[in-house]
Amino acid sequence: VSIGFNEEEQAWYGWTHRGHGKFNVGFQVKKGSILDFGNHKYPFTCKTLEDCKMLAIAISECLD
Repeated sequence: VSIGFNEEEQAWYGWTHRGHGKFNVGFQVKKGSILDFGNHKYPFTCKTLEDCKMLAIAISECLD
C-alpha cells in the first residue's frame, strides 16, 4: 500500500502501479464507485483528514 500526505494541498493520496486517488476534506464517495464497500451512507463525505487517509489506504488496496 502506497499512501502519502501533501501538506500544501491538505490531501491524502493513495496509489499503485494501476492508478491513484486524491482525497481531501469534502471528497465524496458515491454509491457504485470502486470505494463503495456498502458500510457507509452514500454519498459518504470526508469530514476529517483521517477519513481521507482511510480512503487513500482503501484505494491502494483496491488497485493492488
